[in-house]
Amino acid sequence: MPDNQVAEGAAVAAVLAGEMPRARNPYHAYLAHFDAAESGPTMRGCLSRLAGLLRPRPPDVDESRWAELIPWHQVDYAAAVAVRKVIAVRVQAKAWSPSYGNKHLAALRGVIAQAWELGYIDADTRDRINKKALKGIKGKHLPAGRNIDTEETVRLLEVTAAGGRPADVRDAALIAVFHSTGGRCAEVAGLQVESYDHARRAGQFTGKGNKERKAFLHPEAAACMDAWLALLGQRRGPIFRRVDRWGNIGEQPLTGAGIRDIIDRRRRAAGLKPLSSHDWRRTLVGDMLEAGQDLITVQEFVGHARPETTAIYDRRPDGRMQAAADQRNLGRTGTRLGDGNQGEP
Repeated sequence: MPDNQVAEGAAVAAVLAGEMPRARNPYHAYLAHFDAAESGPTMRGCLSRLAGLLRPRPPDVDESRWAELIPWHQVDYAAAVAVRKVIAVRVQAKAWSPSYGNKHLAALRGVIAQAWELGYIDADTRDRINKKALKGIKGKHLPAGRNIDTEETVRLLEVTAAGGRPADVRDAALIAVFHSTGGRCAEVAGLQVESYDHARRAGQFTGKGNKERKAFLHPEAAACMDAWLALLGQRRGPIFRRVDRWGNIGEQPLTGAGIRDIIDRRRRAAGLKPLSSHDWRRTLVGDMLEAGQDLITVQEFVGHARPETTAIYDRRPDGRMQAAADQRNLGRTGTRLGDGNQGEP
């Protein structure tokens, strides 16, 4: 076996043997900076994919634990360059978007920074890797997802609420909240009965970075919420809870993954094209900007940290470009191209 493979095997064996306590592991130190609901799982997934790029996983090690066991403090300049190259190739092939690729690079930079904080590497090594080997990937792809027509939401609500069972009432309220507020999955899952203001039709969302904001429901959405709260009764705690097959309402809240499964199951029952809860968010932002709301107001309404993020979903530039294209689609005599009277060729 080559010396480098022996060294790598010894390093992995040391971690597997438990010689690196959790508190001294750059992997755990990095993930401790993120909330457990959304950002934490996202960055954990990035590290899992990075671990697979750095070293093949031994067959006797569970995939979910491999990223935890990788000796991240031993990632050197050459390894970082190799990882960035693989990510850049995936972005170039459009298998990954630039933002998705850069999210993985940010995760690796974060773990390297924690390796320095924990004293495993010096500042020069950290800077050579993070500032030179892991430079961001340039480029911009159109945002994923789609806009949801109001008619689609109406259809979805009608089909969902038709059964009249507790889960149907709950899911109708869930859909109405997404349509009305554009909330993130984790925010909606975290809504609490005691923080819902019935008179103002407002719920308290806790977003990324533990930032709180009020989310206001329109009257139709509030009616769906009221129907569900009536079934809940005088309970405290999470609004959206698990319901068993017999219609018994439990105490455990829905998770983000559970909510995504509900939305997908309900849209299939309604015969709609694929959609996600985040599609209501992008639709709401676009609708508010088209209606003349200023960018900062919309940013605050949906809880974006930066106005640049909100502006990604602004449809108005597309409308202006389409109008310009339509103006160009005229013949030299003023008639439309293709109508058989185009003037001189």
